[in-house]
Amino acid sequence: MGYRTRTMFPWPLVGRSSLLLASLLLAAGHFPRTGVATAPPALPLSASEYSVVTLGDSSSGVDVDVFLDLVCIDTKKAWPVIKQVIQTYDRAVQWRFHQFPLPYHTNAFMVAKGAVVAATYGNDTAALRYMDIAFARQIQVSNELTQGMTYKAVEGVVAAWVQEATGLEREVVRRKLQEGGVEEAVRFSFKYATIRSIFGTPMFVINQMLVPGLDGGSDVMDWEEYLAPLLTQMARES
Repeated sequence: MGYRTRTMFPWPLVGRSSLLLASLLLAAGHFPRTGVATAPPALPLSASEYSVVTLGDSSSGVDVDVFLDLVCIDTKKAWPVIKQVIQTYDRAVQWRFHQFPLPYHTNAFMVAKGAVVAATYGNDTAALRYMDIAFARQIQVSNELTQGMTYKAVEGVVAAWVQEATGLEREVVRRKLQEGGVEEAVRFSFKYATIRSIFGTPMFVINQMLVPGLDGGSDVMDWEEYLAPLLTQMARES
C-alpha cells in the first residue's frame, strides 16, 4: 500500500524544465519554503540503468520515473491511468519504470524478479504484458492467499505469468528466476529508490523532482497539470 505526503523531497535540479516544475510545485504548496533537505548523492549509473522498462524518446526533455510494486493495490489502481497518459503523450515523454518491492508484501520481491526475467529475456513489450498480468491476478500472490504456500509454489505462479507474457518454457523461466543476476537487478532497483527518497508506491519523479501531488488516486487531468507546462516550455526552447 502506498502513502500520500505533502512534503517535497528534491532530487538534483537539472535544466530550466526542472525549475519550471519546481515553481509549479511551489505554487501548489507541495514544495517546502524553508528547511529544504540536501539533495541525495548522485549514483554512478543513470536512472535508465535501474529501470526494468524504458519507453519514449530519451531526448524529449521530459522524463518520468515511476516507482512501483506489482503487489501494491495502490499501484494497481494507478496502472490504467499511467497507461492512458503514456498513450496520450506517446514519445513526447520518456518513461522509466523502477521496481520497489515493499517488504510487507511477502511476495513482492519474487513478482519483481518476474518482471526482470520478462524484460531481460523478452523485451519491453513482454515486460509490460507481464505487469498487466500481475496486476490482473494480484490477489493470487497476496499475503492472505499465500500463507499456506511454499516459496517454490509462489515461484510457480510467477513463472506461469512470465511464460504467458514471453512465451518462454515454464522450466526455463523458473531457472531464470533463480539466477543471481535477476535477484541483483531487483536489489539494485530497490536501493536506487531508497537513495532517491522513495518510501512507498506508487511514487513519481518528473525531471528529477519527486512529485507528491501524483499518487495512486491521480487521474489523467492531474498528470496533465504537471506534464503540459513542461512540454510547452520544451517546445518554446526547441
